[in-house]
Amino acid sequence: MTPRRRMMLQLTSLVDLLFIVMFLQYMELQDASAQQVAAESARAKLAETARVDATRLKESALANTEDMNRRLQYLESENKALQDKLTEAGKRLAVAQVEQQSEEKRAAADMRAIGAAVKDMIGIPPDALTAAIGPAPPQERQKLRERFEELRGKSPGQLVRHLRETSELRKYSEVWEVHINSDNSVTLKIGSSPDQPAQQVFVRSADELANRVVAAAKDQGEPKSLVIICLTWADADLRTREQVLSGLKFAVTALKPEWGGTKRIELARLGYSEAP
Repeated sequence: MTPRRRMMLQLTSLVDLLFIVMFLQYMELQDASAQQVAAESARAKLAETARVDATRLKESALANTEDMNRRLQYLESENKALQDKLTEAGKRLAVAQVEQQSEEKRAAADMRAIGAAVKDMIGIPPDALTAAIGPAPPQERQKLRERFEELRGKSPGQLVRHLRETSELRKYSEVWEVHINSDNSVTLKIGSSPDQPAQQVFVRSADELANRVVAAAKDQGEPKSLVIICLTWADADLRTREQVLSGLKFAVTALKPEWGGTKRIELARLGYSEAP
């Protein structure tokens, strides 16, 4: 019996050991399961966090996309409006260029006509008057052209009077009158006003007349850009006429430096006229 009891005791110890081993394995499995569950839970939380973040990013991206689309539509609308304005401006510019070219042609035609009339009527270079009235607006230029056409064929006396009274011409030039009377006296009317008082003098030489004209011009101050000296004569002596003509030429030469080269003075020999 003793050997059998000893064997039972040994088996009991082995069974206890087996239970201990199984318990340790169970505990190890439990610990591993707990760790795995914790890891899975952490991964699940991370996945949820990532999903939430992704959702937020998606929503933000969608919102930004909508905002960008609105901005893009606004910019496209603004661009179209600017393109329309640019197109309209281009059309207006083209029209303005055509109108400018037409105006330049009209201005050139007016200037040619005025220059030709001035040369025919009072014998001064065409560019003398056209240069002076260059800044004139189209309306005044047209009136001047019509006025000169009306003056064709007028007598020297009428011509001088109308030149002085033409308001458009008076803006840009002055008309001075020098008339040799039948008694060989000389009537001087120096200045731009139609009501300018006249001086009647007897001259003995060209130099004397030149000095009188220069002195009268200086008394009047600086003239407009163009001065036209209109010379007419009645039944005066040839000698007197030659003296007056020479004196006026001397005066023109003397006056030009006084004005610093910024003014132009022209002598128009209009011919016979009974009265100033």
